[in-house]
Amino acid sequence: KFQTFETKKNPTTLYDNVKYSIKFGNKFFTISINRKNFDRLRNIFEKILFKLTNKKQDNGNHILFAEFNTSRYRDLFKSAFSKKILPVCRRRPLIWNFQTFSTIVKSQCILPQISQNVNTLSNTIVVSIINKNLESLEKSTVFLNSFFKIQNISIWNMIRPFFIQLCKKRMLQAVDEISFMTSVFTEYKIQSAALLSESGFHEKIIINLAKRFHIPTCLIQHGISEFNEKEYRSFIFRGNLSLKTDKLLTWGYPLKHSALLCGLPEKKIIMLGSPAHERFFIQNQRETNSKFILLTIKSPSQYFVKNLSVSINEKFEKIGRAHV
Repeated sequence: KFQTFETKKNPTTLYDNVKYSIKFGNKFFTISINRKNFDRLRNIFEKILFKLTNKKQDNGNHILFAEFNTSRYRDLFKSAFSKKILPVCRRRPLIWNFQTFSTIVKSQCILPQISQNVNTLSNTIVVSIINKNLESLEKSTVFLNSFFKIQNISIWNMIRPFFIQLCKKRMLQAVDEISFMTSVFTEYKIQSAALLSESGFHEKIIINLAKRFHIPTCLIQHGISEFNEKEYRSFIFRGNLSLKTDKLLTWGYPLKHSALLCGLPEKKIIMLGSPAHERFFIQNQRETNSKFILLTIKSPSQYFVKNLSVSINEKFEKIGRAHV
């Protein structure tokens, strides 16, 4: 039996707030900014950056970088083809400290500046269509009760107000983002698009628009993902496979092997190493000798609630310390 609790009138969801980590001396502080204020600050900073970096517009072919961490991939922004990079960061800030500001300015990359004012939230026609579709969805009670079910117990009545509110909010945001990205693909000559995941909200929009504009896309490996048959659905859900993009760029053989087990064609996979860790390995090759071995380990648990207990993590920590 489920016990119901009174919820907030305006519950927060993923990406409703953006968190910043600020360092003062040797201490780190985290501040949270709501999405509306974040968008305002982002627009101000991007206009300043646009004036500093885009004095001479390059009309050549560009490579769209979707939601790339400027600090982690700073070597790419400093590479020989940096002037072709068109960074699009809608979910995360492009700059947040002096290092990232300096990286973008020195890279001379092209920052998208859309001439038209993309704002569909005030468009009564769009709002009317969304509300009409949501009303139709709410009437499908038989389907919704059967779909939102745990151990043959329906939870639809419990989540219904929050779910409808979330759908309305995300649909309006999606229309905004689709309009913005359509303008980017229309106003800039994009040669290809690079992404770090296929499952992200903004990444899905970019992938679908790229297909419409006949622009090739590639998925770049951004972390270690161990695959086994039991985790197949989770592996796909995290967007680690190139199911919708045209190419998969891996660090090496492990992800390539996992992708092949999932049925991905070998001709679609390219092993190029990790652009985010190249600096680390080059520096350590110079400073260390062959007596040291880099040991990397996976997470102590799988992606299930029952595996995220304190006892499992404490056991994992003890094993790690015993081998140091």
